Amino acid sequence: MKDRLNHLIETEGLTPSGFADKLGINRPTMSHVLSGRNHPGYDFIRTVLLSYPRLNAEWLLLGKGSMYKHPPGNVQKELFPFPEQERPLPCPTLSANAAPEPPQITNRASEKAEPPPSSVLSTFRNKNIERIIVFYGDKTFAAYQPEEDMP
Repeated sequence: MKDRLNHLIETEGLTPSGFADKLGINRPTMSHVLSGRNHPGYDFIRTVLLSYPRLNAEWLLLGKGSMYKHPPGNVQKELFPFPEQERPLPCPTLSANAAPEPPQITNRASEKAEPPPSSVLSTFRNKNIERIIVFYGDKTFAAYQPEEDMP
């Protein structure tokens, strides 16, 4: 395992000291593991795997498979990738004179939030909107569900 750890450190462009600092492990412990004096324990391995989520645990523990679960070039860049000819149309914007009040926000999926303003829903009259979910940068979200009896 020490050889695989050394390979990981080299691949990530770190020094053993920098790697220890990134993991929050003291440097002498890292030195003992990398020299083969000590074998890494559960907490050490867990820390490495949590710090590098793309790292293949089977590779780290057993030397089997590739180092990373997904090669860097094979990461999905879009949440909903569409072929170019099937790409959805951009969402229409509200006109400058329409100033709807902001909808009420909830952070719990079980709570029902107030629906968005009718000016937004009228844009999609020919579509059946089941739910609108807005994700915020602080890892909260708001879910909007239109009333069943809306025309």
